[in-house]
Amino acid sequence: MNDKNKIKSMHWIAAGIVCFCLGASARSPKKNNDTLAPKIFGEGVISTTDDETGGSFSPDGREFYFIKQPPSSFSPASTLICVSRLKGNHWTEPEALKFSGSYANTPPQMSPDGKRIYFSSSRPVPSLGDGNWIWYVERQADGWSDPKPLPPPINAPQTVEADPSVAADGTLYFASARDATGLLHIFRSQLVNGAYQEPEKLGPEINFPLANVFQAYISPDQRFLLFGAQRDLRDKAIPLHKLPAELIAGGQPYPRTELYISEYKDGKWTSARHLEHGINSPAEEEYPFLSPDGKTLFFSSERSDFTVPLPRPITYDELDRKFNTIYNGRGNVFYISAEALELSR
Repeated sequence: MNDKNKIKSMHWIAAGIVCFCLGASARSPKKNNDTLAPKIFGEGVISTTDDETGGSFSPDGREFYFIKQPPSSFSPASTLICVSRLKGNHWTEPEALKFSGSYANTPPQMSPDGKRIYFSSSRPVPSLGDGNWIWYVERQADGWSDPKPLPPPINAPQTVEADPSVAADGTLYFASARDATGLLHIFRSQLVNGAYQEPEKLGPEINFPLANVFQAYISPDQRFLLFGAQRDLRDKAIPLHKLPAELIAGGQPYPRTELYISEYKDGKWTSARHLEHGINSPAEEEYPFLSPDGKTLFFSSERSDFTVPLPRPITYDELDRKFNTIYNGRGNVFYISAEALELSR
C-alpha cells in the first residue's frame, strides 16, 4: 500500500470553464463520443510524474486547489495543499499554501461561494485527543486565514473525520469512523442558524456493508452525490465469479477504491451506481468533483502502463522508461464530460 492509500485509510473558468490546459496549451473537449473518455488535466504542470490528487476550483474556475504528496517512508506522510492559477490559456506553476506541509491533509474542497476551503488533516486538536479532523480556512484580502477546526458535533473525540464537501445551503457531507463498525462511512449535517446539527449517517444505498465509503462530493443543489468506496473482502467464502467486476483486477480479488454516484429522488437516495466510460479502471480512482459550471467531472487516478497481466513481458529498459512518464502508477488528475455521469433528467 502506498503512502497516499495509507493517508486515506486514516481518514481527501470563468466563461471558458470547459477550456482546460493540457500540457502547455488549453483545448476545449470536443462534443462527440471522444468526450466520454478521461483525459489528463494540466499535464506537466498539475499532473506530473509526481503524486497529485485533486481537488477543487474557485467559483470563477481560475484557481485550482489540489494535493501534492512527496515521497515518504512514514505513514501518514505530510502533504502540500497547492494552488495553480489560470493565466491566459496556461496554468501557472503550483504554489504551496502557507498552512500546509507539516501534516497529512486530504484534498481541499472549496465552498460554492468561494469564501472557504474545507479539508481534513492530522494536525492535532488537543481537546479531541488522537484522530483526524475537519478544518477550514477563510478567504482574506491577502490570501487565506489560519486553519480552524470545525466544532462539535462535526469533529468528535477519538475518531477520524475526513473528506468534507459543502452544498450551497451549507449542508456538510463528510466521512467519519464514529459508528460501531470502525469503518469510514458518509454522514450529513445540516447548517441551522449558523450551527451544524448532529450528523446523520446516510443509508445502505450509499454506505455499503464491509466497505470504507469516503471522498464525498455533493452537488451544490444536493441532487447527486459522488463518492469513493473501498470494499472489504473479509468474506472469503464468496466465489471469485460472484464478486462484483469492480473488485477484480488481473483475474484476482483487488479491493481498491472505485467511484460511484447516487441521485436524490422523491425524498431518498438511489442505490449507488458504479461509474463507467473509463472513469474506473484496474487502478485506484479517487476524489471525484465537478467544475463550477457542472459540465466536467474531475477525478484522480493511479492508472499506469503496468496493469496485470501485461500483454507481454516487460523489459528492464521499458520499465525504466515508463516509470519516468506520467503513467507511472502515481496519482494524476483526469477530466471527462459530465455526460459520463448519465444523470437522469
